[in-house]
Amino acid sequence: MPAPHSRATVLVYGAGGALGRSVVNAFYQAKWHRIIAVDFTDKIPGATDTIKLEPAMSMQESHSKIVKDAGLLGGQPLDSVVCVSGGFAMGGANDDAIFESVKAMYSSSVYPSFISAKLAGDFLKQNGLLLLPGAACAERPTPWGLAYGSAKAAVHHLIGSLASDVTLRAKVIGIAPVTLDTPGNREAMPGEDWTTWTSCDELAGRIVAWSEGTVTADNGAIY
Repeated sequence: MPAPHSRATVLVYGAGGALGRSVVNAFYQAKWHRIIAVDFTDKIPGATDTIKLEPAMSMQESHSKIVKDAGLLGGQPLDSVVCVSGGFAMGGANDDAIFESVKAMYSSSVYPSFISAKLAGDFLKQNGLLLLPGAACAERPTPWGLAYGSAKAAVHHLIGSLASDVTLRAKVIGIAPVTLDTPGNREAMPGEDWTTWTSCDELAGRIVAWSEGTVTADNGAIY
């Protein structure tokens, strides 16, 4: 079980996006003691700590900065690591921008997931929670978005592999919404039925519940 809220710590990677901000706010409303927000922005409302990364940073550089700025070495262990970093790109094999899309999708989804996994492996409390960002479409072919689909499929594979790692001693789950109800998605798809989309605030509430253990999540499951 996680520590009481007066001592509980969560790290949210991708805290600057629409879902990330909802997640930070949900932990803030739940009165978690320390909320470490990681993204490319300076300040995230509700976070006790904001760690600003630079897009040009390597995975190692990003990881090292998070560890240093959050004071994780010798500090309070993490109760939950929540990665909701992501992006979106369309395009098949005949798309002139395919290589740029691959780089962007892996940089926004796969690399943050591996960094989060490393942070969890080193600093997550026993029986803590690691959550990674999958996608519903990753379970089937995505000829319309090769880069996006393959990146999300890689995250799904990572979730399953980490959940099978008995040395991690933590619960690993993923989220796979079909479409998040964000301002960007509404602007991009004005003719769609927004009422069928996943609410960021509702999903953020579930993430807090999973982290607190008030709602059970199965190890290796993708919701």
